[in-house]
Amino acid sequence: MSGKDTPHDHSYKRLFSHVEMVSQLLQTYVQEDWVQELEFDTLEKVNSSFVSKEFSEREDDIIWKVRFHGRWLYLYILLEFQSSVDKMMAVRMMGYLALLYQDLETQKQLTPEGQLPPVIPLVLYNGEQRWNAATDMSELMEADVPESLKLYSPRLHYLLLDEGDIVNNARYPQPVQNFVSALFQMEHIKTEKEWFEVYSHFAKQLDQDAPDSLKQDFASWLYKSFIRKRRPVIELPDINDFYEVHAVLENRVAEWDKAHFDRGVERGWLQAEQQMLMRQLSRKFEDLPAWVQDKVNSAATEQLEQWLDNILFAEELTDVFQDKSD
Repeated sequence: MSGKDTPHDHSYKRLFSHVEMVSQLLQTYVQEDWVQELEFDTLEKVNSSFVSKEFSEREDDIIWKVRFHGRWLYLYILLEFQSSVDKMMAVRMMGYLALLYQDLETQKQLTPEGQLPPVIPLVLYNGEQRWNAATDMSELMEADVPESLKLYSPRLHYLLLDEGDIVNNARYPQPVQNFVSALFQMEHIKTEKEWFEVYSHFAKQLDQDAPDSLKQDFASWLYKSFIRKRRPVIELPDINDFYEVHAVLENRVAEWDKAHFDRGVERGWLQAEQQMLMRQLSRKFEDLPAWVQDKVNSAATEQLEQWLDNILFAEELTDVFQDKSD
């Protein structure tokens, strides 16, 4: 991830510091044979003190390890929040994995035979544009070279999970009671009505099944991703308690629905008065210049009402738009 980190991004990252989220992510969306052989009860987040200072300063990735065939397998999760697709992600990932392997060797975290453990590089992307970058280094390398030179070309493949492609994709299950599924759906739902439908089902499941620490981090994400992100003009204090956030959302739904209805009624009256004014002007002055429509479209309700009154006594078109207070 590049660019400035946002509160929404930070709260999102914290969600994948929970074993429940990582376990559901792998079991629901990584449809590969090796996942079935993981010992999920051994999932363990790698402590930041384990890795070097250079590596631990990277805040946009999370490292987990899990037992696999009696040994450790590492999962490197890179959270990609850029709006555009990084065409050179395979190169970036290759550099990150090289740093991780250096740290594993330094910390003597090798296999009993002294070999490097397997690492699964996973990119979790939540941008609007669908991911179309190469997922393998070989796709980025120049192809027109002698076979003997290809021996020296680096090889790396990363696992991609594109949230926008997953949502509403028949290949993947979409149970709302699955925390990760609900997260993906709420990230990509376009209308508030649908968002609240998913949220209302999800909130009950979260309350019943999630530990308090995950509830708190989901509360932070819900608050910052929906209230702060979609309603930036509303000034509210920071809230990280799930039940407080739930109460705020329930109270705000009624207020936002009423405000939306009131704005709709107001726009309807405004459009009706604009149409009425243009119709009266056309009847009295026939062909109207283009500036008239522009002037009417930019006028407030009070101004339109004044102009409608002026039509009764106007002899010329310009008389309609005279300010009678002058």
